[in-house]
Amino acid sequence: MWFKGNEAKEQLLKSISIGFDQHGWILEEWVILDNHYHLLGNAPDDSSNLSGMMQEIHKFVALWIKKNILESESSEKIMCNYRNTCITYEASYFARLNYIWSNPVKHGYTDNAEEWVYGSYFKKAEKDKEELEKIIKK
Repeated sequence: MWFKGNEAKEQLLKSISIGFDQHGWILEEWVILDNHYHLLGNAPDDSSNLSGMMQEIHKFVALWIKKNILESESSEKIMCNYRNTCITYEASYFARLNYIWSNPVKHGYTDNAEEWVYGSYFKKAEKDKEELEKIIKK
C-alpha cells in the first residue's frame, strides 16, 4: 500500500511520465491505486528498452518511498514486477482500456471512474466528455 497517499501517487506518475519520455514511449492510459497501477503505452519502433525503462521507474519510485514513507523502512522489496502484453486486436485494446478506466470502481475507490483523480479517465473526462462517450460506445 505504498501509494496510499496522494504525494506517492503523484511521484509514481511523475516517474512514469519521465521514464516514458526519456525512452521514446507514449503514455496513453494509466491508473494508480493504493497498491498497484496499470499503464497502456505506445511503443517506439524499437521497444527493446521496456525492461530497462521499467527498472528505472521502479528504482526511482522505490528510493522515494524508502525516503518518504516510514513503514517502508523494514521492507526489502518495494516495487515487485511488471507484466507486458503487445496488443494486436482492436477489441483487445478496448477491453484493456475499459479495465484501466474502471479499475478504481472495481476496487471500491469510487463509484464513478471520472471522479478518480489518479487516472487518465479523469483527465480525459475533464478535457473532452463527448470524445469519451464515442470511445465508450465502441
